[in-house]
Amino acid sequence: MNQLFVKEGDKVRARHVIPILVNCPCLEPAYKEAQAVVTIAQITLEEVQSGAIFGEIEA
Repeated sequence: MNQLFVKEGDKVRARHVIPILVNCPCLEPAYKEAQAVVTIAQITLEEVQSGAIFGEIEA
């Protein structure tokens, strides 16, 4: 985050600019890891919704 335009306790409204984010290459590995976690969670959800029971779901 490059700049923050509010401080704790400030009231904000819809469309109020709060932070300006900086594209930082150092965040790319964490982003990719988070994407992988989401993908695994989505697959697990699909398995549960299709009727899988505990023990049938592979991590």
